[in-house]
Parts: sequence; structure tokens; C-alpha cells
Amino acid sequence: METRLRQRLASAAVLVAAMFCLPRLLEVGAQEEAASLTSLYPEMLTFPDLEQKSPAAWVVVVASFTDQQLAQALQDELRKAGFAAFAVEAAGRYRVQVGPRLDRDQAQVDAIAIKQRFRLDVEVVSYPN
Repeated sequence: METRLRQRLASAAVLVAAMFCLPRLLEVGAQEEAASLTSLYPEMLTFPDLEQKSPAAWVVVVASFTDQQLAQALQDELRKAGFAAFAVEAAGRYRVQVGPRLDRDQAQVDAIAIKQRFRLDVEVVSYPN
């Protein structure tokens, strides 16, 4: 009985390792190796794509500025109000965000509170974005 369990666990471990290798094999153009792997373990084809996972977290995008001082001022106001605000610079613009939150619903609660308190049009997006 114990030997059978060990064999099943070893087989499961090989399958999991193969699942992680398959996308990489396809990425580097090793189609023959990928085909032989899936012929050995056809159950691999029934698993969802490992690259398509849900976002790690959520943030509320509050505003975007070209002026860093304006972004800093809004960030400070949001922090004074108790929000975890931060600014991210990209392509000459400063995006003020609140979060991140692991739960999208909690980010939505933050978004509603910011809309009501600051009368700003905000958006909840995945993070990192």
C-alpha cells in the first residue's frame, strides 16, 4: 500500500513539474519536446493556463497629473484622510493611487469613500498595472 502511494505521489510531482515546463518549452520553440510531454501526460491539457492568474491586488486610481507637486498634494490629502495613497511616475505623468488591496471589494469600498469625500471620478484597476 505504501509503495503504491509513493508511486502516485511521484507521478503527481512529475505532472506538476511538467505543467510548469510546458509553457517554457513552447516559448523557446521546442514543440517536439512539448508534444512528447503532453502525450505522456495528456491530463496536462485540461489545466487552465498558468499564466492567466488573477491579479495580485487592486488599487484605486484617483488622478493623473503632469505636475509632480499637484500629485504630491493630492497624495498628502488622501493620506491625511486615512488612505494608503502613493504616486507612480510613468511617461512624464504622475498617477495617484490608493491601495493596494488584496480584495477587490475592499478597493471598491475605498473608491466609493474617495468619490464621496473628494468628489473625484476614480477607477479600480488590477495591481501591479
